[in-house]
This record gives sequence, C-alpha cells and structure tokens, in this order.
Amino acid sequence: MNTKDVKTLAERVAALGHELYPAYYVYASGVVNKEKNADNSPIVGVIVSINHDANASVGQRAKMIVLNQVRKAWANREIELNITDENNGQTNTTAVLNLAEKLAIDVPAFKHCAEFCCEGINAGEAYMPAKCELLSAASNANVVNAALEAIGAPRFRGIYVSSSEYNKERAYQVKIEAAQTQVYAKTYGGDYVRAFVSL
Repeated sequence: MNTKDVKTLAERVAALGHELYPAYYVYASGVVNKEKNADNSPIVGVIVSINHDANASVGQRAKMIVLNQVRKAWANREIELNITDENNGQTNTTAVLNLAEKLAIDVPAFKHCAEFCCEGINAGEAYMPAKCELLSAASNANVVNAALEAIGAPRFRGIYVSSSEYNKERAYQVKIEAAQTQVYAKTYGGDYVRAFVSL
C-alpha cells in the first residue's frame, strides 16, 4: 500500500502496522521507530503516551507531540465557555474554536494547534491537549526528552497550557517535570503550547 495515498498521519501509521511506544519517532510517511534515521521522510513528532487497549481504533492508539512549541494565551479575554473535558483535547479544541467564532473572541493557543501543519500533518489533525493528556505525557517525559534531544528538538519541560477550562478567568496548565496541575489566567501568554496528534 502506498501510504502517501492515505490522508491522515494516524491512518498512515495504522496502515504500516508498527508497534507504538513512548519516545518512538513518528515520520511523515507513517513509519514509527525508535531510531532517528529509520526513514527518508522527516520526523514530525515523538510519541508521549499509548493506549494499552489492544482493540483501540485508529486515532485512539497513541498520542504524539509535535517538534515545535510556542507561547500563546488561552484566550484574549476572560470568558467562560464550559469546556470542562479533562481527557479529550480534540473535543475541547473543536468546541472552543466553534464558540470563539460565534462569540468573536480570539483563542491564540487553540488556533495555533488546530492550524499546525507540516509535511505529513495536515491542518486540523493536531489539537490542544486536555489536562489529563498532558499529565499522561508527563509520566514519560524523561524518555521523550531523550528522544527530542537526540534530534535537536525543544525538550518537553516547563509549564504547558491545557485546553481544559477551570472557570471564567482561568484554565488548567501542567508542570511537566512535577506532573502537577495548576491554574493560570487565560489571558496570560507566557506558558508553552505544544500541539498533540492522536494516532
């Protein structure tokens, strides 16, 4: 099967049937491997967590972080959107973007994640992770960071913004090294945002 004909990264990964493990590299072609020179296509991310359910469907088997990160605010003003899902950043990202359009508010962190694209990842495939997705990824931070360092990518450390809302003024964030949650002002743009892709 020519994986270039398969639309999403998750579908290409599934088509090749590789085992998925934390800290494995994901290539644009869909190849997944622990080696940094395993494929001619570029590395587009590193797996940060896996679903141990052997029957998990495509798009639910693992979570991957992309290689770049930025600093962005959750929103440009205080507003309660009732985005309380702590486990599903894809659902949160879609809901916030839809509400932002209706309410004419700016949501820089969500836009960055949803619009993220590169060779192998289409705009709309990535999303802003929920609180528990970041916590799960934090448990594998040591091996993930070793993989990131080996390819010269920014490490997964510090404080990251989650898509999970706390109240009108604040949203959850996760301090990766401590695997600890805290809340912060939605309008503060000084913490990291890093898009996830579900495999």
